[in-house]
Amino acid sequence: MGSEIADKKELLYTLSCIRDVRAKIDANELQTARMARQSGITWSEIATALGVSRQAAWERLREMDADASTTPV
Repeated sequence: MGSEIADKKELLYTLSCIRDVRAKIDANELQTARMARQSGITWSEIATALGVSRQAAWERLREMDADASTTPV
C-alpha cells in the first residue's frame, strides 16, 4: 500500500512537470512564430514547419500576429 501512494505522488508530479514543459513549448512556439512573421515568413510556411494546415496554424497563432485581421497567406 505504501508503494501505491508513492506511485500516485510520482504520477501526479510527472503530470505537473508535463504541464510546465507544455507551457514553455507553447510560449516558445508563439515567440518563434512571431519572429517568423516579422521576417516575412508566410502562414503556409509556418504551418508546414509545424505539420499542421495553414488554417490551423493561423487560428492558433494569429492573436500575436500584427496582421491578424487579414486572410491567412
